[in-house]
Amino acid sequence: MGFRRRRRAARAVGAPSADRRQPFHRPVDRLAVRLQLLLAAVAALMLVLTVGVAAGVYDAESARAADQQIRTHPVTATITPDPDPDPDPDPDTPIRPAARLDSRTDPVLAAATWHWAGDARTGTIELPAGVSTHTQTGILVDSSGNWAGPEITGPEVAGNTAAALIGALALATALIAGLHTWCTRILDRHRQRYWDEALHRLFATYGK
Repeated sequence: MGFRRRRRAARAVGAPSADRRQPFHRPVDRLAVRLQLLLAAVAALMLVLTVGVAAGVYDAESARAADQQIRTHPVTATITPDPDPDPDPDPDTPIRPAARLDSRTDPVLAAATWHWAGDARTGTIELPAGVSTHTQTGILVDSSGNWAGPEITGPEVAGNTAAALIGALALATALIAGLHTWCTRILDRHRQRYWDEALHRLFATYGK
């Protein structure tokens, strides 16, 4: 008599089944496994997407650098000083370095001259800070001899790729963390409901 009552009580609270072929016989256990599989699948998908984003950015930057090499030509430009510096320059006016600039500042715009197809050209170019007047530097020009913009270098391609990779990883981490929090709440809610029902069955069994 006591053995049967204990057996019914064990069934009421959801004791482990003797059938080893079904170790996750409780609904809450099966739900936990499904949520773990969901998290693993989403994490794998986010990893693939992150790698894909980084590879896409690298391919795009590499293609941009290759296109620049094809459609531009290298020439040597000479930085020209400003003969009459403005004591109150307009912030929209290109910077013309009349003296050595601080190498710790950002790249600046400067006036320069170069030769193309036998003609002297004058224009505004972007160059790293730290140059002085009459400094010569290599630039890229298009088929018309106009400045074609800053050169796209290997470190720039790698830096843009790394930035894209870090951004994608941060976004993927935030999404996975949010999904993990949601899964934890769902599982806790089902566990609480399961134990409430199990205790109700236990008290109902002993009450008979």
